Amino acid sequence: MSANIKTYDLRHVPPPMMVYLSVSDTPLPNNPKAYTKGFEWTFCEWKELYKVTKRFSYSNAHFKEGYRKISNIIGFGNLLILDVDNHYDANEVAKELTGVKSLIVTTQSHTSQHHKFRVIIPTDKLIGQRIDDDLHTELLTVTAEMICGLDADKIDRACFGKDRQYAPAANQKHRYIKGELVKLDALLEAAQRSLKAKMAIKIEPMKIQTTSSKTQGQYQQKRQYIKEHLTPEFTISILRQKGLEVRRDGKVIIPGKKTKAISVDLKTGLVRDFANDVSYDPVSILYDIYRDGTLPEITDTIYEQLKGA
Repeated sequence: MSANIKTYDLRHVPPPMMVYLSVSDTPLPNNPKAYTKGFEWTFCEWKELYKVTKRFSYSNAHFKEGYRKISNIIGFGNLLILDVDNHYDANEVAKELTGVKSLIVTTQSHTSQHHKFRVIIPTDKLIGQRIDDDLHTELLTVTAEMICGLDADKIDRACFGKDRQYAPAANQKHRYIKGELVKLDALLEAAQRSLKAKMAIKIEPMKIQTTSSKTQGQYQQKRQYIKEHLTPEFTISILRQKGLEVRRDGKVIIPGKKTKAISVDLKTGLVRDFANDVSYDPVSILYDIYRDGTLPEITDTIYEQLKGA
């Protein structure tokens, strides 16, 4: 190990900005990019992290006896790490991260024509042991989409694995971005709400439910209930399951379609049409864009899903 990378008892860690992770310099004999053994739980200064990523394999997980596998995970450090390949320009992602303390490092196969890089975001506290597989995946999904402005489906899904290791890149280029430290508790809360909404909705494909009564009064009551009980996560989960991209600032992008500028209100969950100064709930979005049934049918479906959430 480098003299700059040491292990310490976390009770005696000096104040920030420190980051915590596991590192190894022992690749497999038959695969120089794969590291399984020798992971040492360590910390280093944030400003020195780029030196670690350049020389050592690293992981946000802390492994029992330094052997990397899911069943050996003891806990997690305070880093959120995403692998981004081909679909995005590193410079554009850096702009999106303006105001968020973060680090972009290129990988071994990065070229000026094909950008391959990692986004590393520190949090204000250790993730620790309080996260299961689904929440871990959703935490990184929310980080990618709400903080980085990335489509999680276009990110290397392997980086969502809890025991994920990241190989070093001797030719690495790095870029620090100044900004606020991400608050872990707020991000975990957003991930939990998003996960709950996704588990409740499951529109793949959208199944229209009908009810025996379709009176105007009941219809209006349900529409009002939807507007009063909406959350941003609920609306965003519907839009994403219908193939729409929702960026960190709430802007909605419909691939391949020329539409008005619309954005999810991150406080109310309503979708704002800025051109016409009108706000929509998910019923209107599904009806206007996709025509997934009649208005009463879509209203019944959204109403039942929102009540279940």
